[in-house]
Amino acid sequence: SVISTALKMSGLGDKNFWSLLGIAAGAAALYGLTRRKTNTPATVRSIHARWVATMEPGSPDFLEDHVVTFEDGRIVAIVPRAKFAGTPDLHLPSHILIPGLVNAHTHTPMSLLRGYADDLPLAEWLFQHIFPTEGKFILNAPEAEGKEFVRRGSELACYEMLKTGTTLFNDMYFFGEVTAEVARKAGMKAVLTHLGLLYFGDDQMFSGAVKRNVEFCAGLAGDTQIHPSLMPHSVYMCP
Repeated sequence: SVISTALKMSGLGDKNFWSLLGIAAGAAALYGLTRRKTNTPATVRSIHARWVATMEPGSPDFLEDHVVTFEDGRIVAIVPRAKFAGTPDLHLPSHILIPGLVNAHTHTPMSLLRGYADDLPLAEWLFQHIFPTEGKFILNAPEAEGKEFVRRGSELACYEMLKTGTTLFNDMYFFGEVTAEVARKAGMKAVLTHLGLLYFGDDQMFSGAVKRNVEFCAGLAGDTQIHPSLMPHSVYMCP
């Protein structure tokens, strides 16, 4: 599936399920805190949920009435409520706690273009409307303005993804280093490149883009939060 592919690209496998669940738990905790105002994210170390989805082969699909405890974003224990000493920091009596969701295909800064030139055939929408607009605001704009466009769109997209349970996204756009900074601040994981590889008939320009992407990816070697990818746009936009 595309989700499995994204997990492999990101370096996350089944064995790291608990780290994903830890992030999801943190996101759920943050959501609950904004509603209840009784704790701060820094003080929440345990969450009691009506159900916990395991997603583990050979295990029950759901654990009912359990407490999840974590430290530094990682699960350290999952125990029945009756066996938990003390009072959980956050109580979710009608919720299911799940692993963080994965968005396997994103162009996060394009959240600012949502609904623009909608309901058109793909080629007309892309070549007559989207590419020219991106040229105006990003490619042909001063670099600082292009990066600001990417930053604002990435912030909006990350907020929306976290609000609905997505903790990892596979992204392709321009100025990937800006989106990487936004993802880090949001506590998310991402598969990123410097810019999506698009070929408009200029061999030198395309070769330069490939070179910048290779350098960008090399700079992420060993990074556990932002994972590199060369990101060719599509079969019809690459030589």
